[in-house]
Amino acid sequence: MALLYAARTHPGKRHRSNQDAVLVRGRVYQRPWHASGSLHERSPLLVAVADGVSTSPAPATASRATLAALRASFAEAPQRAARQHVDAAFDRFCTTSSSARRGMASTLVAAVVRAGRAVVFNAGDSRAYLLAGGGLQRVSKDHTVIQRMLDRGEITPAQAARAANLSG
Repeated sequence: MALLYAARTHPGKRHRSNQDAVLVRGRVYQRPWHASGSLHERSPLLVAVADGVSTSPAPATASRATLAALRASFAEAPQRAARQHVDAAFDRFCTTSSSARRGMASTLVAAVVRAGRAVVFNAGDSRAYLLAGGGLQRVSKDHTVIQRMLDRGEITPAQAARAANLSG
């Protein structure tokens, strides 16, 4: 089985530097970047995207360090459950961080692929999509105030889209 992937990072409208980082084929990339291809499943695979939170210190460093910690956990024990990788990466990030990294934050979306199945996990508003039947389907859920308001019926999808455009 092959996993087809596509990834694109971009600094966005407000930032000069790219705060996104991508983990694919065991490497972390961080620059305005795009790629696509296939990963042939011979062993467990890990793919991920992290986006440094621009209001935190050193967002580009935060996203890169998040993926480096996740990659290290996966390299140590690829058979771990996805949640265990997140916990191990968080522990590694916190224990290897200096006081200069205090307050850094990053979003994360990742997939661990094993035996033809993918487990997707995310934190924040980095998203995963499944391309099937000619269309895209979002498979992750944002962890944002706007999403909580939408879930509780406090705002409509149109209001959520406008609010997201104002904040992004």
